[in-house]
Amino acid sequence: MAGLCESGNEPADSLNVIYNGLTDNRKSLQPLGDQIDVTQLVKLMLKKMSENSLWSTLVFQQYSEIEVLDTFFVYDYCNYVIFVWPHDEVDIYQVLEDQLNTFKELTSWNPRGKFIVLVINHAEESPQVLAKNILQMLWVLSKVVNVIVLVAQVHSSSPHNGVQDVLEKTTPTSDLYTYFPYRDERCGEVTDVVLIDFCFGEHSAFHRNADLFPEKIPTDFKGCPIKVGTIGFDPYVTVVENYTLEDHTRVYKVRGLLIDIVVISIERMNIEIKFLPPTQDLNADEYLRELSYISEGNSDITIGIIPSIPMVLLPDFEPTIQYDFTEINWLVPCPSHSTRVKKVMSLFTLSVWLLIVCVKVVVTLVFSSSIYTSKDSSGNRMTVSRSFYDVWAVFMSVSVPKMPETTNRRMLFFIYVCYSFAISIIFQVYFVTFLVEPGYEKNLETFDELLSSNLKYGYIDSIEMAMSTSDYRDNTKFPESRRVDCSDVTKCMKRVMLDRDIATITAPIAAHYTASTLGVNDDNKAVCFLKGRLAFFGNIALLPKGSPLLPHLNIVIRRTIEGGIVDKFWEETKHIARLTSEKRTLDDESDLYFVFSLSHLSPVFVLLFAGHFICFFVFILEVTWKRVSWSS
Repeated sequence: MAGLCESGNEPADSLNVIYNGLTDNRKSLQPLGDQIDVTQLVKLMLKKMSENSLWSTLVFQQYSEIEVLDTFFVYDYCNYVIFVWPHDEVDIYQVLEDQLNTFKELTSWNPRGKFIVLVINHAEESPQVLAKNILQMLWVLSKVVNVIVLVAQVHSSSPHNGVQDVLEKTTPTSDLYTYFPYRDERCGEVTDVVLIDFCFGEHSAFHRNADLFPEKIPTDFKGCPIKVGTIGFDPYVTVVENYTLEDHTRVYKVRGLLIDIVVISIERMNIEIKFLPPTQDLNADEYLRELSYISEGNSDITIGIIPSIPMVLLPDFEPTIQYDFTEINWLVPCPSHSTRVKKVMSLFTLSVWLLIVCVKVVVTLVFSSSIYTSKDSSGNRMTVSRSFYDVWAVFMSVSVPKMPETTNRRMLFFIYVCYSFAISIIFQVYFVTFLVEPGYEKNLETFDELLSSNLKYGYIDSIEMAMSTSDYRDNTKFPESRRVDCSDVTKCMKRVMLDRDIATITAPIAAHYTASTLGVNDDNKAVCFLKGRLAFFGNIALLPKGSPLLPHLNIVIRRTIEGGIVDKFWEETKHIARLTSEKRTLDDESDLYFVFSLSHLSPVFVLLFAGHFICFFVFILEVTWKRVSWSS
């Protein structure tokens, strides 16, 4: 037995020995003469294995506290020796199934290790049938491939071809059986078993000295089908075709940034892909449904938006290597164009505008005050209205009807002209710029600015669940009245860009792709994010634990990534999106050249109408004042 274990394990490997720990009322190997209890036989074999081996050995009983031991002993690669024998009314198959169901729940369980199953005290069932049923159980329950079954029995003569010796009547034999799930056009099925070696006698070596653990997983699966589940939205998961066959079978053809690289890798292994109905809603229930398909055996692999986070990496699944890396952040509406009138009014701050008005009032009052001569050389009195007219004309860079004649007025007039010239130059420089391009409003840059705005939060159920496992809690600060369901992620991203009334959490690639489908000229004017990065994770595909496809699939995926296929897919996806989209302009988005129209001169007309309104108001005041003066 020790030699058998050494032939299948490297010295650095660990060896786990599993048995049920229950005593069989019957005796083992009765024809040998000595009546040895089964548990004593197991302990004797373990002693010999420990004395002659170079690797660590851990012994587990099925009904011991293995959950506690599992927290201390976790190995990346473990090998197993499993002893099975019937107990009272429980047959071997039930004992083995109970052992597997118990140990497969442990985090240290490795169905990809090497297994040796020793059958003791089996019934009158033939060794081939017994080995086939055991191997079939190991495949169905845990996808164990590297396994041999040792069946001890007694023959009156040799049943094996190539052995000419005639043995004694009670000569014990040990037969080694295994299976090849993908040989002879089989696709993961245990239809028959192979006798790889055997020995006769108590101290004989194996007759063929065969390789006990040959390579069983081919690189060419010769068209074997697998069922593929997908989850995600455009551009990660896109349904290209969807039709029904004559037998009412629904056929899907799916592509996408997170689909193509895995699909190409699977096709390189000559595997036929059968897509299950795709899931494009990112809510928690849909994710759990897709994961349940894997654990229940309804799906062989699930690909799409599957982040490599603890809540996804459950013990029942095995992930591929990370083949795409994605960051997520707050997608917010981009700033819209500022109105020209608003931009002109914001040219100076409120304090500067008030100071300009105060200067005009003060200069007007000074010109019409009694400190200076109240009449000009023609004998006309300098009224307040005439003084205001002169002050306004100077400020608008228009000449006055007549220059002041006194020295004091000329000095004040010269200072005011210099002041008006400086203000007018600054105003005209920016005024012409704002007429052509008024610019944009201030962009949202921090979460506090987003929270203080009137935008609603479009939440995605699956992202909310993932965020609950991290330290980030800002998304919970929005009140319930400002939360909007965003199960349809694509629809919500379009709402952010077009309606500008919500913000959501998404990936930049998805946002830029959505902008491309809208046909906007410049993505940067439609796609805006808060500063920084909310999270960064890698995407994986999930397979059932022990899946024989995983090792070679990882190799092909890594080669595909190194060949730059991912970047090629992304550029092709954006190009196709632009070609199939309708050209759309967001928020009066203009080209490099534009027509100078009346809309560009709207601030000028606003000022003109404001001046006419002030003049009319002053006119009414003067008429009213004149009538009141005459009546008095």
